[in-house]
Amino acid sequence: MTERILPCPFCGGSASVEEFPSSATTNTKTAVFSVGCDDPEEASCMGYQSLTTFARRSDAIAAWNKRAPVAELILGAREAPK
Repeated sequence: MTERILPCPFCGGSASVEEFPSSATTNTKTAVFSVGCDDPEEASCMGYQSLTTFARRSDAIAAWNKRAPVAELILGAREAPK
């Protein structure tokens, strides 16, 4: 079963999981996973490259999907639009 990946909270573009195989350069013995914005038009998007990696694909997706929408981040204590 493929887990649903929510759109990028920064630009609204699509997002995908990237798998990094084990290697000496990433200092891992097993593959790690990360989710980020993959909209080619949004290379400057803050969600374009995620530096957070997870041992399980499902954990990477869950963390990405928990991120707050941009409006909530920008408005902070002010009331977000409904």
